[in-house]
Amino acid sequence: PGTAARAALPRLVQLLGDRQTPDVVARSAAIALGRISGPEDGEIVDILGNAALHDEDFGTRQFALLAIGRLYERTSSNDEAALRRKSTAQAFLVDALRRPTHKQQKPYAALALGLFARGDPTFRSVTAAPALVGLRVALVDGFADEADPSVQGAIAIAIGLSGTTDAAAALRLQL
Repeated sequence: PGTAARAALPRLVQLLGDRQTPDVVARSAAIALGRISGPEDGEIVDILGNAALHDEDFGTRQFALLAIGRLYERTSSNDEAALRRKSTAQAFLVDALRRPTHKQQKPYAALALGLFARGDPTFRSVTAAPALVGLRVALVDGFADEADPSVQGAIAIAIGLSGTTDAAAALRLQL
């Protein structure tokens, strides 16, 4: 994103955090933050995580989850602090999938994980980091354990986005 877009970050953060912001504007702010910011913007990852957990509007919570996935889908950094934030963000999304605070959170957490994984070039590697293997396991187990067909569908999409082949057997059972 260009300089003009990044200049909007403080205002977007303000809009997302202000309880007086109309829900539709807060949702848009979450999406924009995921589009404009990068892993080097650790405070924005924290703000999106906070919105995903605590915003009063479920739509804003859902879009904040997707924004975290989107942020890591297209950006990569070898900076040590950025790698720690990435690991924390991944753990947050896996937890939101495995132990959602509300049933509506689960499909969005899955989709965010799919985006997150799609952006990591090592995700499909047999030598992937243990945390990435844990992400694959979370998606595959989430699919196999889910009874709600609509949530299961979202997890299947996330598996497709991630490119993992570990779920082939579980997916075939549902066909």
